[in-house]
Formats: sequence, structure tokens, C-alpha cells
Amino acid sequence: MNKLYSRIDENGLIPELEPPFWNFYEWTEGSSGKSSSPYHLILNAAFVYSCERLSELCRLANRSFGLDTAPIKKAIKKEFFNPERGIFTLSPNGKTASQLGNAFALLIGLGDERTKEALKCSAELIPATLSMLPFIYDALLLCDCSAKDFILRDIREKYGYMLREGATTFWETIEGESAFSRAGSLCHGWSAIPIYYYNIFRNGK
Repeated sequence: MNKLYSRIDENGLIPELEPPFWNFYEWTEGSSGKSSSPYHLILNAAFVYSCERLSELCRLANRSFGLDTAPIKKAIKKEFFNPERGIFTLSPNGKTASQLGNAFALLIGLGDERTKEALKCSAELIPATLSMLPFIYDALLLCDCSAKDFILRDIREKYGYMLREGATTFWETIEGESAFSRAGSLCHGWSAIPIYYYNIFRNGK
């Protein structure tokens, strides 16, 4: 975390990491390492989110941890938030926006009511892949008291589709074996996502 923090530049953001690092977040447009901008919303927002989670873990372990993320959050809002659309774009002044990027923005306390609504239903946002769904669901649970219905419906739609297609294990992406020029993996650990959220809701959270 300190290493990434040290990379914050004069614009208040962490620029993309140079080779041999791969600036990959998920298999969608603008998030798989191909970007014309040196600044990525997901990298910066995910860094802040990770800092906040690590800070909480350290608190529970009676350890000290403190990186001031207020300036980078301010820079994220300044550079990525589109006030007319109410959403965050993947690059500064860009047009492309994703569910994952906006979920991370909500998770660190940025965005507004329009951001939350866009996360659930806007065709403007590139849908998240299966592996990233927990960030979408957690962002909604954080700021939307009616998120449970959306999450259950979304799980039934995506995982139900795989079952209807004859899957006996859950896939890497919703395209199944046809993904990546017919090299899609058909068994991945995020198959446990439905069980995790069903248990959260069963326990009344």
C-alpha cells in the first residue's frame, strides 16, 4: 500500500503502472489493460477502498495504519465524475463508464443518488463480469435499502442462465466456453457468490 501511495503524482492520482505490470481489472472494454489514458478510475478508487479495508483490519488487530486518502478521493471526484450524467468515467473526461468503476466510487463514499441508480439499471455502464459482482452488490448494500431484491434477481438471472445452458460448474464469464476465442474456463471460484449472499440475507442483513 505504501508503494502505491508513493506513486501518487502532482495530479493527486496514481498513474497506470509501467511494464511489466498489467493494468488489468476485469475482462471488459477499458478495464483489461488497453487504455489511452495514464489515469484509471478503477486503480485509484480500488486503492482507496483497499486502504479503508486494511485500516479496519489493523484496528481490529490493534495495529496502526494510516494513509491519508482524502486528497486522492478529492482528485478522483474532480477527474472522473461527470456531473451531468451523475456517473464516473473510466478515464478523465472520458465517455466510457462501467459498473465496476462506479461501484468502487460508491464504496469509497463518492457519487450520488444517480450513481446508485445507474449501477442497477443504466445502459450507459458496461456490465461487470461475474468475478466482480461482489463489488457491485456490496456497493448497493451500502447505500440502497432495497438492494436485496435487485441482487437476488441479478443472481437468478446470471447463474440461472448458466444452469439453463446445462452448466454443472459455474463459468469464468457469462459467455462460457465461447469466450476468449473458445478458450473460456468453465469452473471458477466465484461460483460461491450466490451462496455467500443468500446466507447474508438469510441472517437478516
